[in-house]
Amino acid sequence: YLGGDFDLINGVSTGGFCKYDGTNTSSISFISASAFEKYNNVLAVAYRNGAGSSVGYWNDTVFQPSAFSNLPISYLKDLKSHNGDLYVTGNFSVNNQYYLLAKYNGTTWTYYGEVSLWRSGGLSLAIHNNMLHIGGFFDTIDGSHFGSSIVAFNGTTFLPVTGVYAVATSIVSNGSALIQGLEQQTVINPPFAQTVGSASSFLPYSGFANAEVGRVFQRDGNEYYAAVSI
Repeated sequence: YLGGDFDLINGVSTGGFCKYDGTNTSSISFISASAFEKYNNVLAVAYRNGAGSSVGYWNDTVFQPSAFSNLPISYLKDLKSHNGDLYVTGNFSVNNQYYLLAKYNGTTWTYYGEVSLWRSGGLSLAIHNNMLHIGGFFDTIDGSHFGSSIVAFNGTTFLPVTGVYAVATSIVSNGSALIQGLEQQTVINPPFAQTVGSASSFLPYSGFANAEVGRVFQRDGNEYYAAVSI
């Protein structure tokens, strides 16, 4: 599945949510999809909706928009299913407070991780060591100073995770390491890093020299890296 802000792929009208079978691309919906995740036998889809974002689903036949109701004004960046619940990260405005994480239990949403600024919050989710991890940019969470781009969530409490000093735009787990794609203010360091245990380090690779932004994602058990160079 492919999502983003586009209308055409190789001259084919697709919209921002489409399916690629290895040869051909077919349109599903003309939304701007930002993330997908399998949840309860459907594909949950986060997408831009007017001034904010919504979560719908695709059941291999019909796309149902706003299927997961009662979300407030939100900017949704990533989805992850964990222990039977659907987690969404981004930024959520609830009763004049801003949160970086929401959990859907099949009926209702619960919000976690109060942050200090609108549009500061999570950008990516991964399950590492059987615990939800959030990558993004946040200084304080629930009034506690973190000053980190990665935190772990045990279902109740946010825990600090060692990371390099950069915004974590994407995170994936390969079992032993938590790998991060980074957005940096300078190009002195590579746009990728890894955390193993309590140690964190950049991943050097000459092909990513002078890159400001890195993204990492997984498919079929492999990690793929993409970077924007200046």
